[in-house]
Amino acid sequence: ERSRGLGDVYKRQVVNALNDPIIGYLSDNLRTKRGRRIPLIRIFAPLMCISFVLIFYAPLWLTQFGKFLWLCFSLCIYDTIYTTVGLCSIALQTELSIDPDQRASITIYSSIFEFLGGVIAYIVPFLVIDNSLVPYSLNQVPMQIMFTVFAIIGFCLMLFLMFGVKERLEFSIGEDKVG
Repeated sequence: ERSRGLGDVYKRQVVNALNDPIIGYLSDNLRTKRGRRIPLIRIFAPLMCISFVLIFYAPLWLTQFGKFLWLCFSLCIYDTIYTTVGLCSIALQTELSIDPDQRASITIYSSIFEFLGGVIAYIVPFLVIDNSLVPYSLNQVPMQIMFTVFAIIGFCLMLFLMFGVKERLEFSIGEDKVG
C-alpha cells in the first residue's frame, strides 16, 4: 500500500513537470486584444477556486482507496489550474511597468499579501479543528466549510486581478522573443 501511495505522489509530480512548460508556452504565446495573461486568469481563476473546494469534497460512498484516488486526481487538476493562474499572475507583475522601482514595489506588495494569505491559511485550520472529536473525521464538515470560505475569499480577491489590472498591450501584441 505504501509504495502505491508514493507512486501516485510521483505521478502527480510527473503531471506537474509536464503541465508547467505547456502552460508557460501557452501564456507566453497567447495574443488577444485583452492581453495574454489576463484572459487566462479570467478563465482559470474561477476554475481554480472550484477545483480547490473539490479536493475536500470526496463523495462519501468512495472507499478509502477511492478517496485517495479522488485526492490525487483533484490535486492534479488543481495544480494545473493553479499553475496557470500563478504563472500568469507572476509574469503579469513584471509586465505592468518598465520602471525597475515600480516593478520592485509591485513585487514587494505581492509578496506581503502572499505571506499574509499563507499565515492565515496556516493558522485558521488550527482554530477550526477540534482535537477532542473522536473519530477525527467529525472535523470534516467544519473543514469543508472553512475551505469553501477560503475559496470564496480567494475568488473575490482574484476579481481585482481579473478586472482591476490592465495589461500593457505592447507586451501582449508585439513579438517580444529574445534571441
